[in-house]
Amino acid sequence: AVNRSAQVTGFAATAKGDHAFLYTNGVMRDIGNLLTGGLSNSYGFGINDQGHVAGTAYKSSYSVAHGFLFNGATMSDLGNLGRNQASGLALNNMDQVTGYATTADGFDHAFRYAGGSMNDLGTLGGDYSYGIGINNSNVVVGGSFIDAANVVYHAFACPSNSMFDLNEVTSIR
Repeated sequence: AVNRSAQVTGFAATAKGDHAFLYTNGVMRDIGNLLTGGLSNSYGFGINDQGHVAGTAYKSSYSVAHGFLFNGATMSDLGNLGRNQASGLALNNMDQVTGYATTADGFDHAFRYAGGSMNDLGTLGGDYSYGIGINNSNVVVGGSFIDAANVVYHAFACPSNSMFDLNEVTSIR
């Protein structure tokens, strides 16, 4: 991902595993080495205008995913929704993050992370949803299954804590 200042995040292979990085003015900074708890692999997926990064970190076995927020100095674990699995995919300029996390029932749900807490955004009727983007007005967009069989997938927008189905919108203003 890239921001307006041409700062870039992603991951690079190191001798200790894949590490998230922050690239600024020709210098690649390893931010994956800031993680604790045996999370040896990390991937930067989103970057805001301040150069803060959202991403996902894993143990060497890739069995546990932890969403993270790097604020320029420290790395914070985003928490979870009942099971120890979460991925941070995008963030806005207020360090609000979206992505998906696994619920206690074993289903992935879109979340909004703000002020140190993760909020489950639910689904459009199926078992799974995924937050893919968040703007500076705190609107999360993504996709969700709408049926019990988890076959039909629709786009959603979530301006507060309730999703609405973008496939049901008849006009865009």
